[in-house]
Amino acid sequence: MQTPVQSRHASVFPLSGPATRGPGGSKWLRQRRESRVLRWWRHGASATAEGGLSERPQMKDSDHELQGRDPDLYYSLRKHHYRDDSIASGYDSLRFGGRRARRNAAKWRAVKGALDHAGDVQTILDIPTGTGRFVPHLANEGYTVVGSDISREMMLVGREKVGKLDESRISFAQCDGERLPFRDGTFDCVMTIRFLFHLTPEARVNVLREFGRVTRRWVLADYRHRYSLRYLKQAAGYRLGLRGPVEPRVSRSEMNRELEAAGLQVCRIFRIAPLFSDKWVVLCERG
Repeated sequence: MQTPVQSRHASVFPLSGPATRGPGGSKWLRQRRESRVLRWWRHGASATAEGGLSERPQMKDSDHELQGRDPDLYYSLRKHHYRDDSIASGYDSLRFGGRRARRNAAKWRAVKGALDHAGDVQTILDIPTGTGRFVPHLANEGYTVVGSDISREMMLVGREKVGKLDESRISFAQCDGERLPFRDGTFDCVMTIRFLFHLTPEARVNVLREFGRVTRRWVLADYRHRYSLRYLKQAAGYRLGLRGPVEPRVSRSEMNRELEAAGLQVCRIFRIAPLFSDKWVVLCERG
């Protein structure tokens, strides 16, 4: 029987065992994390500036108005958005199917390049793992992987995806990235892809600091930046009134300041597609 990864609150068991629910279980997470706004949201409403209730905002991937107007509410809604069975079941085909499959392959090449550059990695925390898009790749490369997400629904899809891969190398754990249940220095590397852009700069620093706590050395993160033709086109369209708001992007100096505030320093940036992609895969080291 595989020895589980030990945490401060609970053990994370291999894929064959039940998915863990984080410290104190799902009830603890609900009580700990849900604000008054989220309780309103569960009943189909959200808070207005005057403190009243209004119709619940619809979560649409192309709609960034809420993120710009109320980033904390946006993030809270996103957490619940991904805990919907219908969202989880169709997520892979929506995000990584068709033409997007090539982008996903390019992202994996950048991730693999970063891990190869780090060189001394054996254990990886992939958070938020979502449907585990990178978990099979990581396991096939010989890494021991814990896929973690706040959404049990997404991880159940991920469990099916890994199929008959070596179960001794793959575990899943349900927990919140803002307060991880793992002990300090549990992993060689914490990997976070397609997550940080959902957060405010302050929240990113807090989350990255928590990731730095549970890694022995490396944090691998993707950042959405301003130095791409795609971003320039979107920003010009917004200024001309041809499209809605653009997702927030960071400059190199802004990214460096966030990472330094979290106790991390940039080791190397891996570009997905220079000029065309607005994403960097950034290999960071504990300061």
